Amino acid sequence: MGRKQHITLGPKDAVWIVPEKGEMRLVMPQYGEDVEIPEDQMLLIGCAAAFKDERLRELVWKLFEEKNRRH
Repeated sequence: MGRKQHITLGPKDAVWIVPEKGEMRLVMPQYGEDVEIPEDQMLLIGCAAAFKDERLRELVWKLFEEKNRRH
């Protein structure tokens, strides 16, 4: 079994956890209806949603592979 790691988050921090073996988790602060979610956290939500969609995950992987071939 792997070593446990502890991460301390602030009240407005967000984190996307993708364990080696296990289910992905997205931890976000709770915002009220009238509070705008920060742009970076909206991007994190989009990435997490795309990760769950096999077609989008394959597209992102192809883009990474293409970028790495150029370097």
